[in-house]
Amino acid sequence: MSKPNKFKITAFRAYENVDRCWEYLKGHHKVLQEHGLTHMLTFNEKWLFERNNIIVALCDMHNDQIYGGLRIQVRHQKDLPFEQTLKRLKLNLDDHIPRINDVELCGLWHSKNVSGLNLSLTMSQFAYSVAQAVI
Repeated sequence: MSKPNKFKITAFRAYENVDRCWEYLKGHHKVLQEHGLTHMLTFNEKWLFERNNIIVALCDMHNDQIYGGLRIQVRHQKDLPFEQTLKRLKLNLDDHIPRINDVELCGLWHSKNVSGLNLSLTMSQFAYSVAQAVI
């Protein structure tokens, strides 16, 4: 895989483009494996068909291949992933976390092919802007 030199960042609701989500998931899973992380408890595809998930994808400008991304999960009548993890660890922060319309940015990743280009920060800033627009 060659190193692309022009990118675009897109956002879409996960349930509206499940095929693209699978491509995103495969890329994310590959990166986790490359780092030796093969038994991630929180890596799953349960969110794929939920209306409250938005994918931010870093794509090659020319062939639309996904090189990275993250997921925006909007609170919708249940705990966000980080809160679920805290509860599994028996850490109760309910008194410290206000229940408002909030979001969590989940699973930021990018391919080794784009390492060193500071694209993680750019993707995070883009995701924050999208999150502000949807809450």
